[in-house]
Amino acid sequence: MNKKLIAMAIAGVFAVPVAAQAEGLAISGFADIIFDADSSAFGADAEIDFIKTVGAVTGRLDIDADLVGNGGNGSTGIEQALFAWGVNDTVTLIGGVFNNPIGQDAEDAPDMNFTTHTAVYNILDHQTALDGNNIAGIAGAFNFGAASLTVAFLNDIQHTTDENSVAAVLNLSLVEGLALELGYVTQADQATSAGTSAENVANFNASYTTGAFTVGLDYLAPDKIIDSAYNVWVGMGANNFGVKVFTEAVAWEAGGDDTTNSGIYGSYQLNDNLAAAVQYSTGDDNASALATAVTGIGTEDTTTLEFIVSF
Repeated sequence: MNKKLIAMAIAGVFAVPVAAQAEGLAISGFADIIFDADSSAFGADAEIDFIKTVGAVTGRLDIDADLVGNGGNGSTGIEQALFAWGVNDTVTLIGGVFNNPIGQDAEDAPDMNFTTHTAVYNILDHQTALDGNNIAGIAGAFNFGAASLTVAFLNDIQHTTDENSVAAVLNLSLVEGLALELGYVTQADQATSAGTSAENVANFNASYTTGAFTVGLDYLAPDKIIDSAYNVWVGMGANNFGVKVFTEAVAWEAGGDDTTNSGIYGSYQLNDNLAAAVQYSTGDDNASALATAVTGIGTEDTTTLEFIVSF
């Protein structure tokens, strides 16, 4: 259920598993249940997606639910609300609120590489005023076969008044098994209600799969606050089992020690619609509250058990 726009890749945004049909309306979703062994606490999130296509235009609405947050009362909200108009075989026009196309990590649990989001994703999420690392505006996706380009005109990603962001994402698949992505987004250079702007942000990410092995890299270079951040991982899959090891680090503009994190993630497909995963990670945020808030990396070891059911 990968929903990154075409390169981004909008062509695949709507190619989701369909569990129900109602007068041409496709309904799908998932539930993500996580047990944190260190706090001995369960958490549960869910999503339901509604998709309908009429001619060349597809509409999509994704609704998220945190089932145990908000003091135990739970909460719901809209993740995505957009249209995609296939103008022709090359051009797709997208408008609304949608997942940030920049970066390798995905928003939803079934598409994520690990149980937790990467530091690169969390930094991008910290720079977007909308929840879930989402952005609002209009985008054009141009598909050229082995290459695709997406350009977007957006609300300033931190919603600075009277400002706008411009984003571009180039995807290349020039060699079998190799996926390359270059992304860039601008934003206003000032403090906002969402935090302090990192100003313009560039990203490069790549993955290469050969046989049962995959390697991946996600590299982020903001203009301010953070010098650079990266996530590197290696994975192996066989039958229904998969294992990945990862390491990541964030270098700060103000200097000092890097914020670091590393871990191992194992998953098993129990059924066609049910997967289980175990993750252990150990991080060092140098006892900085800012580092934890921006990167999601803490100082303690963390062990989680996760179940993801899709429908």
